[in-house]
Formats: sequence, C-alpha cells, structure tokens
Amino acid sequence: MGEALLDALDDLAIELVGLTALALAQGGDERDLTLAQWRALALIASADGVRASDLAPRIGMLRPSMSRLVRRL
Repeated sequence: MGEALLDALDDLAIELVGLTALALAQGGDERDLTLAQWRALALIASADGVRASDLAPRIGMLRPSMSRLVRRL
C-alpha cells in the first residue's frame, strides 16, 4: 500500500476511536476514559514502543500534557 493510504487509514482509525468514545459517553454508561485517552490507547495499540512525544502531535496535545495523560493511563 502507498504511504498516503496508510496515513489515511491511520487517521480514520483514530477518528473511529473518537466516535466510539463519544457514543459510549452518550449511551449513559459510566466510563472514565476521555476522548484523548481513547485516542492515545488506539495509537499505543497500533505502534510498538511508541513514545509520548511521538503521540502528542498526532493527538493535538503538547508533550507535557501527553506525558501526564500516559502516566494516568
């Protein structure tokens, strides 16, 4: 597959996780994960050994915020 297609699929997967998180939140079911945490988990699951500093720009967070989020997870 081409690099552009892989990037598009990666972006789509992240968005689908976000939609899932929103659907769960609206379903009245008590969940303790934020949308950013769901997205981070999706990225962590898809990449072995990924660093918080690599996750931050992909989720749209600053590195210190991402480090705190990963520690909370």
